Amino acid sequence: MVDDVGQRIVRFDLMMACVVIATGFMVALSMGIQSNDIVAGATVALATAVLYAGADRSRLGLRVFVAIGAFVIAGLVAVIAGLVTTGTESWIFAVIPGGMVGLGLGWLLNRVLFGVVWSVPKARVERGFGWTR
Repeated sequence: MVDDVGQRIVRFDLMMACVVIATGFMVALSMGIQSNDIVAGATVALATAVLYAGADRSRLGLRVFVAIGAFVIAGLVAVIAGLVTTGTESWIFAVIPGGMVGLGLGWLLNRVLFGVVWSVPKARVERGFGWTR
């Protein structure tokens, strides 16, 4: 059986996007869906789709994607660590579920457009099925 790299990329990305969306919805339902979730989700979905599209097309786009992701994660860790030590609640906990759903939707949108509707970009296929090249 011939397994094309582009097909593996599409299958993996669609599966992971669905997992992130489902997880975000489960967290949102356990916390109660709020209007912040919708705003956060839409914002993150748009940003994620644009960043993934850039990462698929060039090495610079991938570096920008990784740098922004690292910055966001470091910021979330710092904010959550500060909240845990002070014992206060914040808006950050209210927007995480919507952000997760938005992350998954952006990932899904990018891969459906550039993998199902149109082919996976050449730079992404050449990079292979990993993040290292």
